Amino acid sequence: MPGPGSRNWRNGTRPERGLHPHGDWLKLGYEDVAEPNMANIRVLVADGSRARFFRTDRAAPLEELEDDLNPAAREPERALQSDRKGTAVRGPAGQTQFSTEGENDPRAEEERRFARSLAEHLRKARLAGEYERLFIAAPPGFLGELRQALDEGTRAVVVGELDKDLSRLKPEVIRKHLPELI
Repeated sequence: MPGPGSRNWRNGTRPERGLHPHGDWLKLGYEDVAEPNMANIRVLVADGSRARFFRTDRAAPLEELEDDLNPAAREPERALQSDRKGTAVRGPAGQTQFSTEGENDPRAEEERRFARSLAEHLRKARLAGEYERLFIAAPPGFLGELRQALDEGTRAVVVGELDKDLSRLKPEVIRKHLPELI
């Protein structure tokens, strides 16, 4: 049986003082205390055409994991629309009338599709244990689309949101916009 001060670390040995990968907490005399509670936090920074996934642990710098582009959202408006504007209906006097009922804004529809695909990506990553908490930063309209697309389990781990477009900023600048201890 190991004595006081011993600990079974990941590689089966005990590191020297101050050599722990999570900092110098061993130098402070906490030798017999379990490893500090390090939360695996996923940060999604997105807009309708780009999504960047980051990982962080508390106040640590952001580590970029993925940078996904939605090329369809960058298409010109006319490329997203079909050639047909609606359904042609022959009126009572023989004239042709067009119905555009149910027509959606193609850009908004593309953003909804992208939000659903991001929500599915986040759901799968959560179920795989890739993160414990989630922070989302997105422009207000797209943030609303993401909220609607998230499943209940993923919504439950959201610890914060920021309704701002940070998707084109450097990770260091993005980190400054986030709460210190997310």
